[in-house]
Amino acid sequence: MSCRNDFMLLAIKAAAMMIENGGETYRAEECCISILNGCGAKEVNVIALPTAVIATAEIDGEMRTECASVKNRTINLSMIDRINAVSRRIAMCEITVEEGFEILEKRSDESGMRPVVRALLFSLASGSFAVIFGGGVGEFIAAYFAAFFCRYFVQFVESITSYNFLSTLGGSMIIAVCARLAAVFYNTIEVEPVIIGAIMPLVPGLAMTNALRDTINGDLISGLSRGVETLICAIAIASGVAIVLAV
Repeated sequence: MSCRNDFMLLAIKAAAMMIENGGETYRAEECCISILNGCGAKEVNVIALPTAVIATAEIDGEMRTECASVKNRTINLSMIDRINAVSRRIAMCEITVEEGFEILEKRSDESGMRPVVRALLFSLASGSFAVIFGGGVGEFIAAYFAAFFCRYFVQFVESITSYNFLSTLGGSMIIAVCARLAAVFYNTIEVEPVIIGAIMPLVPGLAMTNALRDTINGDLISGLSRGVETLICAIAIASGVAIVLAV
């Protein structure tokens, strides 16, 4: 396989990773087009969907088509920035294809932030939300620990299955259980601020924003798909809390 053909593989890989890490579909398409234009490709056509990326281009007088499937989607703004940087540097001929692959294949947690640190920050944000929604010191502490346990549970479930519905459902149930236990042991703690604050990091805010942006941008299929994904996540959160409170 020639070096120019590798451009096609790099472009499709970058676009798929953009979708996997929470990027908009139009951003994935622009990233793929930028890389292909950087290698002198002609008649470039790219279709990016939440579950797949398809690219066609004429390279060295030969039409090539590549596709990549997107199975898992998460939020990683650091990776999105890294992918954008690769596409720009490839277009400006600052790096080679091999260097582009090396950059994309580096670990996404290279920043040095350990899972426990992520869980602590996740919990701190949840405790702060509990205070914003009318809680006090007790609600802050309860939401902090509820979110901490939820984060580790979500990480565990995501490591063994790709069904985000199950991890979100179980995580919201853990939050509700922790909130009710805190209210039982400490009568001054209110359940509502604890639950609302702890579930806030689970709310798919960026996915909902991307759904609106894709719809406004004219990518109706992507907008509808992301909207359904957001709705399913919201149903999982509401169901998990409702099951525990109904017991």
